[in-house]
Amino acid sequence: MLSQTLMPFKLDSTQDTLTAEAGLVLFGEYLHAMNLPGCLDRDLPGPAHRSGYPPAAYGVPLVLMLPGGGRSLEDMRMLRSDEGLRTVLNLAVIPSSDARGD
Repeated sequence: MLSQTLMPFKLDSTQDTLTAEAGLVLFGEYLHAMNLPGCLDRDLPGPAHRSGYPPAAYGVPLVLMLPGGGRSLEDMRMLRSDEGLRTVLNLAVIPSSDARGD
């Protein structure tokens, strides 16, 4: 007969924002430590219109999408809808997949 053991964690409900992509947090922090957003904004042309997005707003989510399993621009919706990931990585703006395609 198998003895019953207690699990080393407890389950509880929370009102906190959660993310299913917690592994991307570490990679996102690495990108910020490498100053990828600054490099993108410095080395790529800026928006044609003053209300446009800076290059980092396009580039950082695109790079995050690759290790997250994204295969097309439509997979950016996963990042846009993940409020927990966006909050932790301070990604206030993620352009839509339509804007990215243009």
